[in-house]
Amino acid sequence: MEGNNIEIVDVNEDIYEKVLAFLGEVKTLNIEEEIVKNASVIMDLDEVVGAISYEKFGYYGLIRYFIFKKYVDDDIIENLFLHLEKKASKDEIRYLFSIVMDKDVMDLFDNLSFIKSEIILIDLYIDSSEPLLYACIKLYKLIYYIYKKPIQIV
Repeated sequence: MEGNNIEIVDVNEDIYEKVLAFLGEVKTLNIEEEIVKNASVIMDLDEVVGAISYEKFGYYGLIRYFIFKKYVDDDIIENLFLHLEKKASKDEIRYLFSIVMDKDVMDLFDNLSFIKSEIILIDLYIDSSEPLLYACIKLYKLIYYIYKKPIQIV
């Protein structure tokens, strides 16, 4: 893929509808507006060719909508993730994590310096009240990935 026309940007009102259309190509995806607003996007000229976002749970960010065209180069994918990391730090996210089942996706997260684990310990709250998830959880065929270092909050 030629890198001359590639740009990685935050979702904004100018490209919001294009991002929704791109994500809508995945028929099984439940698109949530708040999560789309957290996205970083790969633009090739005027076309969306990749996106990654996160859902915020306190200081944790669950990777969501990590979707890109197959022809997008690995270095561009890495830059997309680094862009999201900076964005997440501004949102006071300290840890990014993902839940993965697919071998190719596992390889991708390995390459992005995530740590693989079959168990995860997280304390997530909704509206700062009761824990949504609090325990060591082990689920069949699910691998949790946690980004290997705390993110510096800017």
